[in-house]
Amino acid sequence: MGLGVILYHHIVIKIHKPTLGSNNINRLTPVGIIQSDIGKRWAARLDAGEELEITLMIDSIVEKRTSWNIISQTKQGDPNRVIMLGAHLDSVPEGPGVNDDGTGVTALLEIMESVERYDDYPHSIRFAWWGAEEAGLVGSLYYTSNLDSKKADKIKYYFNYDMIGSPNPKFELMSDSHSGIGAQLLEDYLTKEGKEVSYMYVLKSLPSQAIRLTNTRLFDKRSDYAGFVDLGIPTAGLFTGEEEHDPCYHQACDTIDNVHLEAFTINTKAAAHALGTLATSLEGVPKRLNITPNLRGRSKMTHNFQRWQKLAAQAQRGQSCSHGHKSETV
Repeated sequence: MGLGVILYHHIVIKIHKPTLGSNNINRLTPVGIIQSDIGKRWAARLDAGEELEITLMIDSIVEKRTSWNIISQTKQGDPNRVIMLGAHLDSVPEGPGVNDDGTGVTALLEIMESVERYDDYPHSIRFAWWGAEEAGLVGSLYYTSNLDSKKADKIKYYFNYDMIGSPNPKFELMSDSHSGIGAQLLEDYLTKEGKEVSYMYVLKSLPSQAIRLTNTRLFDKRSDYAGFVDLGIPTAGLFTGEEEHDPCYHQACDTIDNVHLEAFTINTKAAAHALGTLATSLEGVPKRLNITPNLRGRSKMTHNFQRWQKLAAQAQRGQSCSHGHKSETV
């Protein structure tokens, strides 16, 4: 293990925040982030043969905290055929998190209120507000890791809404080859509203090789869809971007003034349209992939538990929230 790693970001950032989670103290090399201009100056001095002595101080605490998921399901509809929507409740300590992810939380509340006006849909609707997403998808992974095969089979589709009102929005669809009609419904609605739909960036082979796939669309492990994808449940979601799309991402300025109301409204309506369609018909929805969530036998159960731990670790390394950053190492 090295003494520490200092990264400089490829964009100008206003805060310096370490990426070492408290649960990894004494297990991983400490990591800190500095502004790009400082990092480039240091790198130039190193290239010139100068020896630099840098002090990296990371102040962390280790303590147990309690978090909650809030789950609500309609009495109407077949409980064996569930359409599920999710958004995370928490924000990072640096800011109030109104876009990340107050927009997703509010969208679900608005859709829930609209659902109350209907009573003729044949499939049950389940709303989930996830806890501790920013800490590594803790709430959603706990939920999905405790689903047996029968319970997982009842969830016919999962929609994830994380950051859907960025102030300079892109309209990005999160989907893969198993998303079926759910992703298409979101895309069709946004296209009808005159919005150009893009697809999420996927990390392939190495973190530095971030590429955009046009024909093949895959999920990463950075938001609450991860556990559902891992169970083979058809999944899709919307995201409006960070960095240049949301300069207040994970900062104190992520307030109500940081939300693009038109983007938030259109995405909420797209989400409601997709839900309304699947709540009445499952035509075009793929069957759950043949993945057994809970295995029998000590060795198989240990393997399964380790798989979920790895998924949570991937989420933490990616800062969760569907988004990652390219960085360079000093």
